[in-house]
Amino acid sequence: MNAPPSAPGATPTSWREVLRFWAPVAVYGQILTLSQPAVSAVLTRAPDADAAVPAYFLALHFSVLANSLVLPGLNVATALVRDRAAFFVVRRALFLLGLASFALCAACAAPGLGDLVFAGAMGQSDPRIVEGARRALLVLAFGAPAIAWRGALQGATLAQRGGGRLVTATLGRLVMVVAVAGGLASFAGVDGATAGAAAVTLGLWTEAGALAWRLRADGGRLPEKSSEPPLATSTVLRFAAPLVLGHLAWTLQRPLINAALGRLPDKEATVAAFGLLHGLTLFISAPLWAFQTTSIVFGATARGRRVTARFAAAVSAGVAGAAWLLFLVAGPARFLDALYDLDGPTLALAAPALLFVAVDPLVHGLRSFSSGLLIGAGRTRAAGIAVSFKVGVTALVGALATGSGYAGNGVRLGMGLYVAGTMLDCAALGLASRRLRRSADPALDAPTAPPENRRPPGV
Repeated sequence: MNAPPSAPGATPTSWREVLRFWAPVAVYGQILTLSQPAVSAVLTRAPDADAAVPAYFLALHFSVLANSLVLPGLNVATALVRDRAAFFVVRRALFLLGLASFALCAACAAPGLGDLVFAGAMGQSDPRIVEGARRALLVLAFGAPAIAWRGALQGATLAQRGGGRLVTATLGRLVMVVAVAGGLASFAGVDGATAGAAAVTLGLWTEAGALAWRLRADGGRLPEKSSEPPLATSTVLRFAAPLVLGHLAWTLQRPLINAALGRLPDKEATVAAFGLLHGLTLFISAPLWAFQTTSIVFGATARGRRVTARFAAAVSAGVAGAAWLLFLVAGPARFLDALYDLDGPTLALAAPALLFVAVDPLVHGLRSFSSGLLIGAGRTRAAGIAVSFKVGVTALVGALATGSGYAGNGVRLGMGLYVAGTMLDCAALGLASRRLRRSADPALDAPTAPPENRRPPGV
């Protein structure tokens, strides 16, 4: 795929042009993931923290798995939205997927199925944790339609060079999340897991509403009709299906790790500590996700691929180095205690595994770059397959470790599996996109050649 009509240029002449497009999307991702450490900081100080923290993360990780149907919406909309007609088709297709995600979460929050998921599959025996996870999942289910709406709006926003609007809307989400989580857990007497889930759900609706309001208030308009053939809902669903499967595989890794950790002796503290470190990992690696969208836009030419890849590698190394230096200077235990007010077994399990958080960014930028190349070229099937095999590796290694009587630090095991999965992901996507990286179109690379506005091949 070549750049959408709004792209800052299909062939960047320097890293500065890539930076101008990447920066607001990166800031958006950073603020987006800040909501999880913010909720965690509230829940770890809640009166029922010992049950609320593991229950919340069990429900959150399952809801992310169920919402794999709609979470790729940003990339789908960025690749396909060219005019108002295409926007409405993409929005309708994503909304259908959002309804399916809602139904799945709501069904798994029911007493019978919820007990099977959280007590059976996840190995939790404490009824407070199982009940709290079910309640939280039911609340999180109402966020699925908001994720679908948000995805379509994000694609339309980027199609109008509106990266700054993403930042503004996500700031509104962050404020809502912190206010609701703190208010419900600290002052309204709501259990911590439900308070965290309500904060996330209301934050999603706030973000989507803010995006819709900004698009209308700024007077931004997509063209009524472009030169592209009209989109059909079935076409969008076919394009999105491999991305959904790939995202499903990516998010399935976390419940699989939770299931393995749930069979260790100190499972409650282990699951809670893994959830805290995983949320911190997402926050630190968040700016690197933006290279997927950047690669979709700039990956059509050899020069664009080269500049974007080098910039992604440099930023990945910088983020990893900064995180490692911060943890080293502050000290893992002191850092986690200051951030989450941890003590006892949760702190003892989390501190030795903290440095895994600094390893993930080393490969995350290049993983996102390779994935964006495949999506931009319309090779969504290759992008989906490339990330799927790591699920089998995670399940196999986790089962072997816990089945063989693993007696070490469970959080180290969980974070090691997660980071190893990211590395496998990066390697598979890199191999799948190798031919694209080597291909070149001299006409597109010529400085005077205008960017084409076409959809990915085969769409």
